[in-house]
Amino acid sequence: MRARLADMAKRIALIVSIGNNIGQDLTAITVGLPAVEWAIRLLEWSALEFERGVDENMAETQHQADTKMVAKYIREARRIRRAALLKKLDHKLDARMVKGIIESLTDAGDIVAYEEKREGSRQKSTWYVWKG
Repeated sequence: MRARLADMAKRIALIVSIGNNIGQDLTAITVGLPAVEWAIRLLEWSALEFERGVDENMAETQHQADTKMVAKYIREARRIRRAALLKKLDHKLDARMVKGIIESLTDAGDIVAYEEKREGSRQKSTWYVWKG
């Protein structure tokens, strides 16, 4: 794996060096340390993003996939009303499943759920806030 990463870093550094020297004779272009360091940082970032994507999107069961989907919507919104969450879910999950997932996320400490009275209304809105 290290050999593959080293090869990728060399290729990226070469591309960066060529891009930085457009218009010059290609045989005169050299790959400098800044280009190599940048290529390594890019590969490190790319690996972390790949790992994050796997953690966020891979699931062993359908329930785990559903939980990750609900958690993603709440995390991206940071704070979302129950009605807005249900609208985003677009009937992919029934109300009982959503309730169970919300309880699970609350018990795990990933979210906080609270009710707030809507201004000018007798109704209360349920809100979910991402803590993760």
